[in-house]
Amino acid sequence: DNSAVIEASAGTGKTYTIEHLVNRILQQNKVNAIEEILIVTFTDKATSELKQRIRDIIKDSCLNNKNHSLLQESLHQFDKSSIYTFHGFCNSIIKRYSFELGNSFNITQINDKDIYHKILHKKLTADWPKTFKNNYNTILILSNYPDIANNSSRWEEKVIELAMKYNNYNDIIIPYYEEKLEEKLEHIISQLNTCLISLTNLMSIESVISNEDEKIFKTFSNLNFNKRSLPKKQRILLKIIEITKQFNTNKNIDNNILLKLTSMLSHSDLHNTSFTILQENWNKPGEDYSIHLPQLPDIINILNTLKDLLQGSLQYTFLVYAAIELKKDAIKFKEHQSLISYDDMISLVFNGIKNSDSLIKEILHKKYKYIIIDEFQDTDIIQWSIIKETFLKQDKQANVFIIGDPKQAIYGFRGADIYAYFTAKNELLDSFNANYYSLSHNWRSSKNLIDAFNTIFSYKNWFSENQISYSETNYPKEKKLNSIHST
Repeated sequence: DNSAVIEASAGTGKTYTIEHLVNRILQQNKVNAIEEILIVTFTDKATSELKQRIRDIIKDSCLNNKNHSLLQESLHQFDKSSIYTFHGFCNSIIKRYSFELGNSFNITQINDKDIYHKILHKKLTADWPKTFKNNYNTILILSNYPDIANNSSRWEEKVIELAMKYNNYNDIIIPYYEEKLEEKLEHIISQLNTCLISLTNLMSIESVISNEDEKIFKTFSNLNFNKRSLPKKQRILLKIIEITKQFNTNKNIDNNILLKLTSMLSHSDLHNTSFTILQENWNKPGEDYSIHLPQLPDIINILNTLKDLLQGSLQYTFLVYAAIELKKDAIKFKEHQSLISYDDMISLVFNGIKNSDSLIKEILHKKYKYIIIDEFQDTDIIQWSIIKETFLKQDKQANVFIIGDPKQAIYGFRGADIYAYFTAKNELLDSFNANYYSLSHNWRSSKNLIDAFNTIFSYKNWFSENQISYSETNYPKEKKLNSIHST
């Protein structure tokens, strides 16, 4: 009777261990009913498999223990067993304990993305124009809004994706948005003006009718470039000439110039490259700009500075600002309308148990005597916090088993956090007196394959995260058919 961290590489019998652990708890009468054992895994498929495997082993045990009342009752009442995905577990709490969580009894489940699109449209068309007033169009331009591709705005999709992933409990977004975005905007516009003044002076624009007749274009085109690379360079230079001519006329930067600058930077000619391309690809005997166009390196440096300013902090600052504001408004909207999304389930339960005097925490602690978390490498810090706050902080001798393999952490795109695994593992071992076990026999693979893997992966650490290491697995000396179970 103690908490445990069980690390299990692929093929070492993880599911076999879980089903036998449940069977032992029942055989030793450690609980009063099977529903007092909480089992949580990551996917619906894994949940179905666990249910079937655990039901089967209880059925087999009942045949050998016909007088064991708890085993018999567990088989008959198996539909009451507490085997869930983490979202399913939280959803069951919300349904059963709405009053204790302070929720409406008539909650409607919705798709987050639909709500976020609706709220973002309102922010873009009604709220932010009032907030930023005359600066609004400039901010949108410098943020590369709308960034249309395939008839939709990639900028809007980025904002919504970030807002949906962002968790204001433990997430920090870098770069974080500035409280006074307008001040940042003024500073950047001032820097852009300075750069364009210097650029205009260096290029000696003559304001002739055709940009191709400008002296700098003719001089540049006659440099000793590889002829195949010249057309792209000329296209870029013509755009620069057009912008500097307009700036020279206006004597100040405006939204039209900003649009042309951002359009130039997003063009395929400058995709994943810098303006250094303007002094590359020379014919033999090499570059000759130092003779004919000595200011070229200075022009390129200014252009790269412009690029950094336009694609730098303000572009991402407003995106982050938009995502955080969107998240706040979405939370308020859903609370007001009694709406809940799939991802809200976990945060709703966490908010209900995080206070020390939480009633729901006390109810759950009394209800579940054993907690088994499968595929723990695919959880996140909030899920771990729910387990810790509900069961371990209430009772340091609680029976919490986490089972996983950090090498198999593959669900980062769905919010899984490998560092949550390491946090939970270290806290269990250091603060909650948990035991550590490692399953070392691979029941799935042949001996030759196991030996090959051990040779390859033991040679050096193959993982970018230093806390993940490879532990050799062994081929079982006696591999009986009734002991072979895949995880």
